[in-house]
Amino acid sequence: MFFLSQDQSNLILKNTVTIFTEKNSEKPAYQNLFEVISSPFTEDTKSIGVASFEGMAVNVFTESLVAMRAELAEKHESDSKEVSLHFYSGGKKVYKRGRIISKDCERMTFRTWVKSVPTLDLEATEFCLES
Repeated sequence: MFFLSQDQSNLILKNTVTIFTEKNSEKPAYQNLFEVISSPFTEDTKSIGVASFEGMAVNVFTESLVAMRAELAEKHESDSKEVSLHFYSGGKKVYKRGRIISKDCERMTFRTWVKSVPTLDLEATEFCLES
C-alpha cells in the first residue's frame, strides 16, 4: 500500500510479506512488514505531482524488492548489533533503533521490521564522493 507523508514530500510503501512452506500451508515460515520511504521530492512545488507519482512509485517498489532480497538472503552487515539510527521522513528527522541489513551512498535498510530509507542526511564518505 502506498502512502504520502503528511507534507507530501515522500512516498511510502508498506508491504506485508508472508511465505509458507509446501509442508505447512497454515503456519507461515516467514512473515514481515517491509516499509520503503522514497527520497524527498525536490522540485519547487515541494509536493509530489501526479506526473512524478508514477515514476516514484516504480522506484519505491523496486527498492522494496531489493530490501526483501537482502533480508531473505540474510546478507546483513557483519556488525548486526541494534543501533540508534536517524533519517528524514516528511521533512522531519526520525529516530529508530534497528539492525542494519545494508547501507550504501543512497539508502540504508535496517530491521525493526524491514525498513529502507534514503541516506541523504548521512555524511559523505570517501567512497560516496568517488562514485
